[in-house]
Amino acid sequence: MTSFRFAGSSLHFLIVTTLGINESTIRNYELGNRYPDEVTLNTIADALGVDKHALADPNPAKVFSAVQILFELEDRYGIIPKLVDGEVHLLQFPLKKDATPSEELNYLQMKESLRLWSHIRKVCDDGNLLDEEYSEWKSLYTDYIETDKQFGYIEDPEIEKRIQELNELTQAAMPEVV
Repeated sequence: MTSFRFAGSSLHFLIVTTLGINESTIRNYELGNRYPDEVTLNTIADALGVDKHALADPNPAKVFSAVQILFELEDRYGIIPKLVDGEVHLLQFPLKKDATPSEELNYLQMKESLRLWSHIRKVCDDGNLLDEEYSEWKSLYTDYIETDKQFGYIEDPEIEKRIQELNELTQAAMPEVV
């Protein structure tokens, strides 16, 4: 809900006054401390003029909620759908020229993650990995994926070098915690 809070200067005020929901309740919804019931969620969505799935916690088991997740992937990582010969493919757009170092780091980490996943999926599709092994790989990602679980995948050295540089840059920019 937070993304809609600042969409218009009087939007938050409209929800509070029109719907009779107090401001602290709305704020708790935004922070994830509380979750509105279905009726309240629909009422807030109607007042904002948005679909309830745009406000609800993402649930990939529900189609329209999953699409909202895909919209978020587009906004954060440039991942978009494209029709190719009647089939839907997900592509990653080139990085925005005005991206911050943090945005570039996230973009490149996603790119490298998708490259690895694509490789592992191909290994499975080629019959060199059982469905159970593929499921295990997904459950271990990312914390427990060792080189032997990459099944011949070779990282792009340019991407890895830039990720390292950006990690160092973003770490140096972070204030030191005392």
